[in-house]
Amino acid sequence: MSVYKIFISSPGDVGRERHLAEQVIRRVAAEFQNRVEVQPYFWEYEPMESTRDYQENIPLTSDFDLVICILWKRLGSPLSVKHQRPEGGRWCSGTEFELVTAIESKKARGAPDLRTRPKSSSRVTLLLEHGRLLVPPETIRRIQLLPTEIL
Repeated sequence: MSVYKIFISSPGDVGRERHLAEQVIRRVAAEFQNRVEVQPYFWEYEPMESTRDYQENIPLTSDFDLVICILWKRLGSPLSVKHQRPEGGRWCSGTEFELVTAIESKKARGAPDLRTRPKSSSRVTLLLEHGRLLVPPETIRRIQLLPTEIL
């Protein structure tokens, strides 16, 4: 039986939406259980090694068949300085790292499929609250540069 691996990426402000995504994925898995084994990855259910930093405990999104990213007001916390972007500099968040890793893998090998689901319809207004930016302007720029078909 073939295996279909699904990675759910999101910052911590969409817990309810992650729970709903899990319910939907489990229903789909049950419906197709005789044809394909659906393996969802939710970091909150996985053991974390204390000798590794948080992101090192999470598998690369390039190892999955589908990456679903749920966004709202945050992109998450900056990664440690040991996680550098290929062109230099720090990743703004684990979510950004997971999205970009999935996009680069899609370009290189055709997988994973990538879907983002904003909690609201507007990308940029999600990043503002009471006129204050919730994430650095560089992160907003990076979100806007992501392919529009996935946002």
